[in-house]
Amino acid sequence: MDEPDLWALFDHRPAATYYKGRVALLGDAAHASTPHQGAGAGQALEDAFIMATLLADDKVQTAADVVKAFAAYDAIRRPRSQKVVTTSRAAGELYAFKGPAGGDLDKIRDDLLTRCRWIWDEDMEQQAERAQAVLALESTDHSAAVVSHGPTATTTKATITTTTTTTTSSKKRASSGAYRNVFGMFRNWSTRLARIVQKA
Repeated sequence: MDEPDLWALFDHRPAATYYKGRVALLGDAAHASTPHQGAGAGQALEDAFIMATLLADDKVQTAADVVKAFAAYDAIRRPRSQKVVTTSRAAGELYAFKGPAGGDLDKIRDDLLTRCRWIWDEDMEQQAERAQAVLALESTDHSAAVVSHGPTATTTKATITTTTTTTTSSKKRASSGAYRNVFGMFRNWSTRLARIVQKA
């Protein structure tokens, strides 16, 4: 290759939080990633689904409740989405033979066959349930603890543990249904949020 093309690829440094007061970040504004796992747009949809679920929750009735919803969103979404950023950069290095496997094609193949399963097989209904559990604790409990999820631990109001027994096929069905419903949920919570802002 006499004249190879060169271009820059950027991702987002890990943010300490995805919200401050009544302002929250979603999608690339919060966790822009390189394109090597094809997961950036999907993470934005996951953000939207979790945010819509939380803001549509009956516990969110006032402007102060919106901040609690943002805290629950941050606790659930930030570890997973930041892991996508980190692993996407690692995937780019893998493709360029700069990863731990070097130029070993067998190792690269084995890595590629499994590296994205944790992204693809996520059960969004269970993720939403975890977010709602955090919101409930934000609304009722004032004792600090840790929610463990993804590659990091996030400080919140109590320890949340989950046991996944759902099969892969049912996970896919649940996630598919979650994505189909997200836009309708957005319409519902945007109306609700407008009313809360008017009251504030």
